[in-house]
Amino acid sequence: METLKKSLVVTLFVILVMSDVPLARTEKSDNEKITYIVHVAKSQMPTSFDHHSIWYKSILKSVSESAEMLYTYNKALNGFSATLTVEELQSLKSQAGILKVTPDKKYKLLTTRTPEFLGLDKIASTFPTTNKSSDVIVGVLDTGVWPESKSFDDTGYGPIPRSWKGKCETGTNFTTSNCNKKLIGARFYTKGFEASMGLMNEINGARSPRDDDGHGTHTASTAVGSPVGNANLFGYANGTARGMAVGARVAAYKIVMCDRGEISRTEKGNVVKSAGGLGMVLANIETDGEQPVADAHILPATAVGFKDDLNYPSFAVVFEGGHGVEEIKHTRTLTNVGVAGTYKVLVKSDAPFVKISVEPEVLSFKTNEKKLYTVTFRTSGSKPSSSHNFGSLEWSDGKTVVRSPIAFSWKLQ
Repeated sequence: METLKKSLVVTLFVILVMSDVPLARTEKSDNEKITYIVHVAKSQMPTSFDHHSIWYKSILKSVSESAEMLYTYNKALNGFSATLTVEELQSLKSQAGILKVTPDKKYKLLTTRTPEFLGLDKIASTFPTTNKSSDVIVGVLDTGVWPESKSFDDTGYGPIPRSWKGKCETGTNFTTSNCNKKLIGARFYTKGFEASMGLMNEINGARSPRDDDGHGTHTASTAVGSPVGNANLFGYANGTARGMAVGARVAAYKIVMCDRGEISRTEKGNVVKSAGGLGMVLANIETDGEQPVADAHILPATAVGFKDDLNYPSFAVVFEGGHGVEEIKHTRTLTNVGVAGTYKVLVKSDAPFVKISVEPEVLSFKTNEKKLYTVTFRTSGSKPSSSHNFGSLEWSDGKTVVRSPIAFSWKLQ
């Protein structure tokens, strides 16, 4: 939080640790393709079509030859997903049978305490006393599965339930033989990710149901893992590891694509701790979403997501570059701890191709009053001569000046 003090000039310097972390832009290019979920009234399908999927393709083809269909849906809703430009989106909305078009949204994993979160730790009857196989099938939507784990041993299991309609998909380092009577289903969904982020980098994860991260395997085994004797963690906590519903079957669906780098969560904390660090502030890249990418029990840790706009007294403005006009906004809170007064803003910049506007330009304060202001950074589309530029924003009442540095960078040159 910025603080206004009488006869005080605050000068701050910014270190851009991760200049390639994208900030949220308020505008997108008209030619940029975005993924949408399209809800269709199946009852309006013309009789000339034999199947709804053929009708969906016909609708999309009438919109644009370049519009790409990702998936079709006929269970929770009737419709499909596709990547569209703004013009294609408007054309699609006018087509007969289209009920609603919703932008795709990336969801984040929010809890690592699922049993407690669901209240299952308070219900003794939840935990079965037998390991006998059952017809219960648990679906896990995560980072996939490592089928060789002993937690998915199917010894003693009966036939796969007749009600099961799923399947095992093949892909990198994964075949149908990796499934068994315990792990009865495994699929992966990368089209939405690749439509948004580009072709999946298999150095960071297999393009298949295989779990190269470990999180999906961990959560699946926690939920329904078969008993594994003589288990321990580096020699500690010896005993039998088992899931909560050991007799249930599991179907693993890989929908989470992660890139956490080469240092594991625990190692990050140990490295910083051994170097004398007292805590960590870790920036997440866009594919990771917003999560603490280190174990906070080693050292206090906080995560800064790629869209976070913290109330720093400085502005780190990262433009994509190469996309024409771009606009980025930052909102800040200003607190007056001195006497009442009126402050006017002055903007300085060595980047003439970036227009900077502040709303409002004048703030009138009472003592201890807080006010919000928004700074908008808009490029003209001109290519900068260097990858970095600097500026500042100053609030002054004629006596006191509070200065906030501004650092611009461009990802693409």
